[in-house]
Amino acid sequence: MKKSIAIAPAMLAFLVVAAVAQPAPSAAPKPATPAASPTGGKRDHCRAQASSLRGPERADSMQLCMEEARLACLKQAIAEKVA
Repeated sequence: MKKSIAIAPAMLAFLVVAAVAQPAPSAAPKPATPAASPTGGKRDHCRAQASSLRGPERADSMQLCMEEARLACLKQAIAEKVA
């Protein structure tokens, strides 16, 4: 019993020292803002284009518009790489 009473403060001191010795957490990297995203303008364009639609038609229109924008971007990248 006396042995456990003597060990408990030592363990507590060890845990406190270990917690204090840990380095401070570094600042987390900030996520990219939507304006910095290359598809931000395309997404806004597609939203505006589909704004008059509702329900599944709107979702389909958004998906089609975004895929067309990605395809156009890919074509541009290929053209720039070839030229």
